[in-house]
Amino acid sequence: TLQTDPRADPRLVAALAPYGFDREAPAPPVTHNSPLEDIHAFVAEAEKNFNGFFSALYDGLPVIDGIKRRTQIIQGPDCQDIPLHIHGPASSKGPVPCILYIHGGGMAMWSCSSAPFTRFRDELAAAGGGCIGGD
Repeated sequence: TLQTDPRADPRLVAALAPYGFDREAPAPPVTHNSPLEDIHAFVAEAEKNFNGFFSALYDGLPVIDGIKRRTQIIQGPDCQDIPLHIHGPASSKGPVPCILYIHGGGMAMWSCSSAPFTRFRDELAAAGGGCIGGD
């Protein structure tokens, strides 16, 4: 577990303990053999719970000023809409270094508009760079 792992920073363990992340999680109630409907329901509930965790971590942080945010829709190879969340420094007069950030949710959980990913793009933009997150 995180609590017994000698590599874990004790401050991290202490910060995650109130949310139960310092101990072994119970096995999920679904497996790869479960009906797809049950898997979808489990993922939806897990996403809801993680969003509550994200809110606890991010809601009290100060807003980062001086950021220009916009969303642009591009067409994917199968003509599907792909929203791009674009953040950059509001003071920029020209091109800035940019990172394409892919959040890795496997198109199953979360979105680029979720708190951790929005904050990440804001922090990069506040440092003078650009960041594009695609959903």
